[in-house]
Amino acid sequence: MRKNDLVKPCSVNNVNMQNGITLIALVITIIVLLILAGITINLALDDNGIIKRSLDVSKKYGNVEKNELTELKNIENIIDNISKEKTINIPEGLSIGDKVSYTPPASTDTKNIYNWQVKYCSSGIESELPSEDKVLKNTDENYAITEWIVFDIDEKTGKVELISEKPTNGTVYLGGAQAYNNGVKLLNDACSNLYGNESEGIKARSMNVEDIENKIEDNVLKSAKENQKTVTGISYKTQPLEEYIAGYKYPVIYEKEKLSVINGKENENGLNISEQEEKLIERTEDGAENGFKKAQTSIKPYQTSWMLGGFNEYNVPITAPKSAFKSKGEISYYDIINISSDKTYWLASRCIVVFQDHCHFHMWSLFSGVIHSGVTCNLEDNSCHNSLSMRPILSLNSEIISGNDIEGWQIL
Repeated sequence: MRKNDLVKPCSVNNVNMQNGITLIALVITIIVLLILAGITINLALDDNGIIKRSLDVSKKYGNVEKNELTELKNIENIIDNISKEKTINIPEGLSIGDKVSYTPPASTDTKNIYNWQVKYCSSGIESELPSEDKVLKNTDENYAITEWIVFDIDEKTGKVELISEKPTNGTVYLGGAQAYNNGVKLLNDACSNLYGNESEGIKARSMNVEDIENKIEDNVLKSAKENQKTVTGISYKTQPLEEYIAGYKYPVIYEKEKLSVINGKENENGLNISEQEEKLIERTEDGAENGFKKAQTSIKPYQTSWMLGGFNEYNVPITAPKSAFKSKGEISYYDIINISSDKTYWLASRCIVVFQDHCHFHMWSLFSGVIHSGVTCNLEDNSCHNSLSMRPILSLNSEIISGNDIEGWQIL
């Protein structure tokens, strides 16, 4: 017998045994995996499983975040309330129309003065010109103001506005295109230098036309603006039917104004009528001549003028009526502004008087009880000018006002 014949049956049995063990191991492995999978799924999806716990943690975190945001909001509200309580400190009894005594820091040779320069207030071609620059001082009786009237009170911030009891006795000159170009800044800067007090937080500026508009009854102001068409043929905030032709002159600042229309292009984001840039405009700025520029093709301005009060056939002023003005309690703004006075003063606002075939660029004024455009820049002869008073307004925190409504109020 050969050796190989003896071992063959034994080799087949070994293979069968190995295959059987392999199948059993595979089955056991699958069973173990199924058990582990069941345990894993149970741990993940059970009511107390990982997913449920993750959702609970997420929800709890969301609630914590929400609570923290609520707490932060509450803290902000508390801070705001504390801030408001600190700023609202209006003296008891202080009311609109009350008189307040305040003497600005005295002018010296270098401080609290203002140099009213000819080159900025005049185009140099008017029929009458100022001979030299004028230095304004609040120690000069013509510009000294020590008595003021409460014009406005902001109950939310405690800020108070005071208007001078009367305009300055002294006047300031404005004429030609330079009046329109620089009038707003000149008036505001002069009032700021003469009557402000930086160390006390007192800011001063000139009265403007919006100050008066805000104190006129709404229906009266609307009627005054609508009535402008009967005066010039062009309604308020509308344009002439035709453009003014090429070469038509306009003050330099006009092209920087909101709603100016030059060479067919309208400026939608410019200066408002009581705004001016920081820099005063030179007579020759940007190719101008005497403060004027010329349109290449045309201009087509909007009417921004209106009038309250008027003039009779002999050009005598007809004072605006008291009924046209709002009141605060028993106090009428007609009396606070002193409309009936024969005083005339500038308002730091520009306006355009528009007709069908031409226009005038003016500064606003209150002229003997008539609120209208003060003549400064008629383009036909360039001769227009005026010398009028100023009317300053102060803005300050009410906490620096002391006194009472019996003995009087003062800023020390």
